[in-house]
Amino acid sequence: INNVIFNGKFKVNEHQEFGGKIRIHLTFMRDICFKSTTFKGDVSFNAVFEEDVDFSNTTFEGNSNFSAIFERDVSFNNAIFEKGADFSNAMFKGIASFSGILGGPIFKGDVSFNSVIFKKDAVFHHATFKEDVDFNNVVFEGNADFSGLIKYKLVLREHSPNSEIF
Repeated sequence: INNVIFNGKFKVNEHQEFGGKIRIHLTFMRDICFKSTTFKGDVSFNAVFEEDVDFSNTTFEGNSNFSAIFERDVSFNNAIFEKGADFSNAMFKGIASFSGILGGPIFKGDVSFNSVIFKKDAVFHHATFKEDVDFNNVVFEGNADFSGLIKYKLVLREHSPNSEIF
């Protein structure tokens, strides 16, 4: 799907499955709901989301890329990322929620938030990271909540590549 603009509400039925590689270069003008969807192959969202986006309880079985602009709130609550997840250079202008109740969301592969800008709150409450997590050059303009975080490997750096914070 390339260079499409959705002006109406976009919703995928719960428990919908998509197979193969998916590349989405879109502008979504209304609320987007991918709740409880399974993406079986690699998926790339090089998109602008003008309204709220819901990826709650979604499973990403392949690698996922979110080089996107999220103009409003986005939820990845209780999502499962089976392989790598790349949010590099994304911009979150609303609240970004990567939360769950005791163990979700789960990132099973490497995760990159390199050069991401969080304009409002970034919530990683009870997120689980099983592999490397990269927060190099991230800007948190709102609150950053990492309470209940389960981490196996975590790299946090301020604006200097030599200053690591754990």
